[in-house]
Amino acid sequence: ISYLRREQMIDVDVLIANPRAVKARRRFIETDLNRSFRVEQPRSYEEKRALRIASMLKRYDLVLEFHNTVSRATCGITTNKLPNPLQLSVLAHFGLRRAVVMSPGHSLIGQIPSRSVSLEISIRDRKLCVEFLVEKIKTLMHGEFVPTVGVKVYRDQGVKITMAQLAALGLRMCDFRDF
Repeated sequence: ISYLRREQMIDVDVLIANPRAVKARRRFIETDLNRSFRVEQPRSYEEKRALRIASMLKRYDLVLEFHNTVSRATCGITTNKLPNPLQLSVLAHFGLRRAVVMSPGHSLIGQIPSRSVSLEISIRDRKLCVEFLVEKIKTLMHGEFVPTVGVKVYRDQGVKITMAQLAALGLRMCDFRDF
């Protein structure tokens, strides 16, 4: 966290979404922040924090959310009905070959689904250290994208994507599997 704050990245804002939980070395204090967006009457610390964060998100062209997962595989998550070329390019840029499409729900990336990506970094993945991520963010700012060839799209339950939609992104049906 301190490394991210020390790095001087023009046009990049770094936000620790749940500073109290980070300080306490816990996932959350009262409620899971990633399930605290769009709550009608915010009561918990995380729900109030989500309300403040959601009001800030509108001014950004791209929102990258980074957090750890206990899953064996690192992946990128979108909450768009179908990942758009920008989202697929961002995932490929970070070396991720797995895009999972989920329902928006109450997540941070569900607030601006077409301009956000969550990078779910497996705690077993040693390649995606903070220094690597910062370098990728810097080159992303210069438009140094890599081709999206090889990015596979998975879907969470209840998400519907047609073959025609996949074909428009250059993806074949064999790349389309449940996550």
